[in-house]
Amino acid sequence: MSPSKIGPGIQYILSSLMSLPRIAGTSFQVSEQNLINKSFRLFYKGEFSASDRQGMEAMESVRKSLIQSTSVIPIMEHGTGSSVLPNSASKEGVSDVCRHMSKSENDCKFLYSFIKTLKPLHAIELGTCLGISASYIGSALVQNGSGSLATFEGSRGRAKIAADNIQSLGLDSIVKVIEGRFQDTLGVYLQDVENIDFAFVDGHHDGDATVGYFELLLPKFKNGGIIVFDDIFWSVGMYRAWRTIKKSGDVADSFEFKGMGIVQLLPQNQDQ
Repeated sequence: MSPSKIGPGIQYILSSLMSLPRIAGTSFQVSEQNLINKSFRLFYKGEFSASDRQGMEAMESVRKSLIQSTSVIPIMEHGTGSSVLPNSASKEGVSDVCRHMSKSENDCKFLYSFIKTLKPLHAIELGTCLGISASYIGSALVQNGSGSLATFEGSRGRAKIAADNIQSLGLDSIVKVIEGRFQDTLGVYLQDVENIDFAFVDGHHDGDATVGYFELLLPKFKNGGIIVFDDIFWSVGMYRAWRTIKKSGDVADSFEFKGMGIVQLLPQNQDQ
């Protein structure tokens, strides 16, 4: 571990230990729980319907196919890249990207639980990768009976594969893949969006940029909602960004879990 990651690494361990009492509490407290606690309860209880599980099996079948793929695509990395894959190469294997950069099955079920609990009408994802987490979010929206997801990806090769995967799962009417740098696409997209209820920020991995995305998204959470930030212990800069975000006066509740930072937002002033 590099010196720049020693502090966040220790903090990851401490936050995991500190999260245990709250996680345990959600198993026994049923009434009057906030959105974060309710989502944790669903995740740990695993109380998914047969239809939920059928969709999950289909998405894991797609993951298996990606891991077995021998295809390569051009590397087009606009953020800090991968901490595992060689960012200096010109090509990347689809199998390697899936194994090292797609969210795990367990983490995807965690996101699925938030969508099932929150029931957002408009969700955003920054960092589509190959479309696994987007598919889980989209599938949960389908099970809810309403809602849509816009997912952003900077790599043209990854975005194309993600769109194909989402279409193969029958989710393309719910999930829209937007290819291009976040800096170029997100602000333009948000101009025509009235309200957002859920966002999953899993790309760029730069502290200042992460705070910037939070500030850009925040006014759109007019009714409040949830933002999940991935890899908050990626670097000292990312952890500082997370600390800044969770101290915001617009945050009603925050929690750290498995390298992710979750904030529940207060409704935004409609006149802002």
